[in-house]
Amino acid sequence: MKKNDHSFFTCLDFRRVSWLELFFDLVYVVAIMKLSLFLKAHLDPRGVVEAMGMFLLLTWTWVTHTNYTNRFETEHETWFQMTTFVQMFFVMGMALSVPESYASLWLFTLFYVLTRTVQLWCFYRQLDLVRPEHRDIITYIIHSISLATILWVCSLFVSGPFRLLFMLAAFVTDFGFPLFHPTKVNRLPNHLEHLPERYGLFGILVIGEVLISLILSTEGVRTLQLSELLIMFYVFLTCLFFFWSYFELANRQLSRSLGQDIIPFVYGHLPLFFSVLIFSGGVSSSVTSGQIDPLMPLGVALFIASQICLRVLVTRSPLIHHWKGLLIIVLTLMLELPLPGRHWQFPVLLLFLGAYVWSEHDARWRITTRTR
Repeated sequence: MKKNDHSFFTCLDFRRVSWLELFFDLVYVVAIMKLSLFLKAHLDPRGVVEAMGMFLLLTWTWVTHTNYTNRFETEHETWFQMTTFVQMFFVMGMALSVPESYASLWLFTLFYVLTRTVQLWCFYRQLDLVRPEHRDIITYIIHSISLATILWVCSLFVSGPFRLLFMLAAFVTDFGFPLFHPTKVNRLPNHLEHLPERYGLFGILVIGEVLISLILSTEGVRTLQLSELLIMFYVFLTCLFFFWSYFELANRQLSRSLGQDIIPFVYGHLPLFFSVLIFSGGVSSSVTSGQIDPLMPLGVALFIASQICLRVLVTRSPLIHHWKGLLIIVLTLMLELPLPGRHWQFPVLLLFLGAYVWSEHDARWRITTRTR
């Protein structure tokens, strides 16, 4: 097989997101919407944990595909386009089988295994194409994904505590192998301008799910009351906060500070994305009742906490520099307390978010002025 000396992008290459990647992301819009509907129907601790597990599995297929295309020049090859379309079909299967029963959970796992199998074959195909110094890394990735896939397959054919044991082992293997040997994984070159753009686009899709939930919550309502309009306005302002705080603060800093160690960048985005999904799970009940749902302050607090962790891990900034954000997290979580009446809590939440935006904007202005 012919060697491909350009199988990796270098950090100096300039590259934009391709049409194939944008098309691939579309299927995740449907999948995340299904998870949002599942979370809305299961507003309890078990439902949140199950939604988080499914969301992580679903997002991990996107992360693997994104990191693969970031490192390999294969987007314009017919075989990779075909495998991308096959992955899209299997992800659609995961979306359609978001579990409402034990049987559908089995089907969800099966489609996840099929998706990982296709991704495993893509890495295996690159084994003979990469440069010799990178071959041991690809081999390690292949062995790790293979072991996790075997464990997932085993979980399909057992029941009871053994099934849970196999699923936990598969989960740890699937998500943990980059953490077991971070130095080895970070030896793979990454396209450092392409990666933040891809994760930013996926973030827009997740934020868009909040707006979709907001629109769907008004179905069947002929005349909107003032309280419902106010809640819709509050939710829209929170979406603007999600967008501004990530793209105007976090993403810019992450893009400037991102190096070859992309592991904190990748793992830090998982709770960030899930926090928006948690917030969207409470939108429908808030519009219906005219009061803030407990999931919404929880989602906002987790979003700010995930953003702070991302900036600390990637930019290496001291945690104490983010004390204002930590204070806003504590104040936001206080809205979870069973206080009398909940009509006033959404304006208070927006007041906290406004204070956070002002403090971060003021800090950035001071840094810019000092630099000049």
